[in-house]
Amino acid sequence: MLQIPLAFKGPAKQIQSLFSEDMVYQALQIILADNLIHWQHDELLETVNGVIEDKGHLHKISINWPIDSEITLGTCPCKMAK
Repeated sequence: MLQIPLAFKGPAKQIQSLFSEDMVYQALQIILADNLIHWQHDELLETVNGVIEDKGHLHKISINWPIDSEITLGTCPCKMAK
């Protein structure tokens, strides 16, 4: 019997091994609320870029994918407020 929904596991359990179930749920809520305006996966550069709307403000986001195992999850190399 499955303990975790297949959608949470992702290919080769990548999502499950990198993110908590709560974080995946929160990300899904952004998508379901129709706040994800645009996203694009660039396989050559191994990045995923997106635009999210939050309370009338647009936020550009980017993540390396697949995630580099040398980077600590939950960190931001940018100078913006976290």
